[in-house]
Amino acid sequence: MNRQHILPAVVFVAFGVFTGWVVARDGLMPALEAIVFTGGGQQVFIDLCITMTILMTFIWRDARSRGIDPRPYVFLCLLGSFGPLLYLLRRASTSAGAKSSR
Repeated sequence: MNRQHILPAVVFVAFGVFTGWVVARDGLMPALEAIVFTGGGQQVFIDLCITMTILMTFIWRDARSRGIDPRPYVFLCLLGSFGPLLYLLRRASTSAGAKSSR
């Protein structure tokens, strides 16, 4: 694992553990209720949709230019931050492989 892998890997694991803990403790309903029934939740949801659309566009274009199939990462973007984090890990691996083969 090189330096480019460390931060996305740490964030992926830490966020995955935290997400699992929250879902196991509270379930999904409190988050869904906040999104549906509060203006603040709706604002955050819309903001995240805009951000994820931008990220999906970047991942699609960048992955195709590197010969990586973008579909799994774009699909995971629909479920949250796991898609972009996994793509950053894959992209760092591809970048490292490209540098070592030169």
